[in-house]
Amino acid sequence: SKAQAALQLKQKLECDRLVVFGDGKNDIDMFEFVGLSIAMGNATQELKEVASDVTDDIDHDGIYNALVKYNILQKD
Repeated sequence: SKAQAALQLKQKLECDRLVVFGDGKNDIDMFEFVGLSIAMGNATQELKEVASDVTDDIDHDGIYNALVKYNILQKD
């Protein structure tokens, strides 16, 4: 599952938090234990309710916009 993969990644990187993006109900369990969970604008309502934040959909640069918002990526 995505949750199990994220947990393994946290352990391998020896980090406390991950930033993850999702759009479906199958992302809910992963969103519950990562550091920053960002639902895409077209995500299911269930996922949006458990997400740390909601960004634009993929057609409107949602991932890029969120990375800029959280200072993970510098805006051009």
